[in-house]
Amino acid sequence: MVCNSSVDCDRAWARTRSFIKTHSASRIVRADDTVIETGDPHSFGFVYLAATKSLTDDGNTLIQLRAMCRGMYDSDGNAALMYSTCAQSIVEVEGAFRAWMGPAR
Repeated sequence: MVCNSSVDCDRAWARTRSFIKTHSASRIVRADDTVIETGDPHSFGFVYLAATKSLTDDGNTLIQLRAMCRGMYDSDGNAALMYSTCAQSIVEVEGAFRAWMGPAR
């Protein structure tokens, strides 16, 4: 999502952190003004989240959510046994994030 004023961006970043805290399978291990990261889950097939906040070339602020799922890929980069389950879970989390951020836009 893109925001322009510092008030709107601060609100959106706080909502992003709240979403990650609520929807990630693991707890937040790092959070500052530009990055929110969670730890890897202990079990396979669970979605964990991260977010970044950066300036765009036109001076706006871009907040991006990254959804990952342990066991989605093999060590060689190919789809693993949990791929379908993970892909479906990631799509659901991304949709939930868009809905969650609606009031912050």
